[in-house]
Amino acid sequence: MILPNEGTDPNPPLGLGIDYFAEQYYLHNTGQDFYYDEFTGQPGALTASVDADIDATEAWDLHTGSAATTVAVLDSGVDCNHADLINKCVEKINIGPSDTADDVIGHGTLVASLIGANSDNGIGISGVSWGTSIASVKVCYEHFDIFFGVLGLCDAAASAAGMIHAADMGYQVINMSYAGTEGSQAESDAAAYAWSKGVVLVAAAANSYRRTEMYPAAFPEVIGVAATDWFDNLAGFSSFGPWVSLAAPGSRIFAAFPHAACGLPETDADGCYGWADGTSFSSPIVAGSAALVWSYLGSGATNGQVRNALESNADAVGTHGQNMLAWTEHGRLNLRAALENAAGGTPPPAGTGFHVGDLDGSRTSNGPSWTGQVTITLHDQNHAPVSGKVIRGNWDGSNTGQCTTTGGQCTISSEPVAKKIPSMVFAITDIPGEVFVSGDNHDPDGDSDGTSIVVTK
Repeated sequence: MILPNEGTDPNPPLGLGIDYFAEQYYLHNTGQDFYYDEFTGQPGALTASVDADIDATEAWDLHTGSAATTVAVLDSGVDCNHADLINKCVEKINIGPSDTADDVIGHGTLVASLIGANSDNGIGISGVSWGTSIASVKVCYEHFDIFFGVLGLCDAAASAAGMIHAADMGYQVINMSYAGTEGSQAESDAAAYAWSKGVVLVAAAANSYRRTEMYPAAFPEVIGVAATDWFDNLAGFSSFGPWVSLAAPGSRIFAAFPHAACGLPETDADGCYGWADGTSFSSPIVAGSAALVWSYLGSGATNGQVRNALESNADAVGTHGQNMLAWTEHGRLNLRAALENAAGGTPPPAGTGFHVGDLDGSRTSNGPSWTGQVTITLHDQNHAPVSGKVIRGNWDGSNTGQCTTTGGQCTISSEPVAKKIPSMVFAITDIPGEVFVSGDNHDPDGDSDGTSIVVTK
């Protein structure tokens, strides 16, 4: 797979009165002039179209994000010392074949800044989700080409390992701004695993201006993202088609570059910034939006709820009447609408939802201690068993566990507790999936409310 880094222009000239937020038309588009034309030396060389954006400022009136939500940036690394990314990185790890966890290419730093740059602080740019934490999971490596210089390549095995690592670390969102024409079985399995662990996965649709499916964006567990421009048109480079879930701005995107790209020291207080083009940069706008929706919903959110909020509230019609559904399945991202409607969402089609059909508790004695067990039965809306679903829960609010249903059932056990403890409460906390209908939970024998049960010794 390739890591596109085309059309980048770091280090715009200083002292031209550039309003950095005005450059971010994709967040708030008032029809402003933006962009610096390096050939003519003209600032404000382009004029945007009013409302060709994701309604970010309107969304921020509701919520600006939380550090408790983490986006794993599977990419070329992140310059975590950048002025706009200070104190944002909770992890910096190299999983791929590179010799360093640092961002030599610059791509991953741009991506991370769009997701969660420090915002409203008078420095640089604004991220989509201001408070979001970043995990730099380097899966791409540097390839030195005699003609093109440093290129970024992403190994499928490393991509799969990165997804698994992020899921196991409990990160809520994964962004993958790379694409290839063939999806490996390892990546497919990893995407399915990450989704089963409750992760929202987002990936770039690629820059080939074709309908050809590209991976990992085309995996069913992944939100594939096409790119639009400052007029709400499909960007001239963007891949598209019914396999692409959403569109988001990806043309002339203003973002943070590693300090080295501008010849600045790591400790520079102003930072390095510039413009870039590609679905690589529309993808993190969606990933950052997923993080914002997740933290807005709170700790009980599921990946299905978050994905549904983004997809079901996208704009099907562009600011000039463009048919966004001609390019994508759901349209162009509308973050304000996603937040406003996140809690309710869209009901699942009849016959496809699933719910808890029974909770039964038991216990075993282990000398001076005892262990509780809960057997959970999962049903579809026709009350038939549902298999292959991960169920998560906790005992007395802290002793956590999970199981996967087989034949519609699975069992979660507690850790051993002292016999002086007379009982424990088990509660289901999460069943990842966009068709889990928790309001339909029930228990035919009446020993639970369908969501929690008391188990006595």
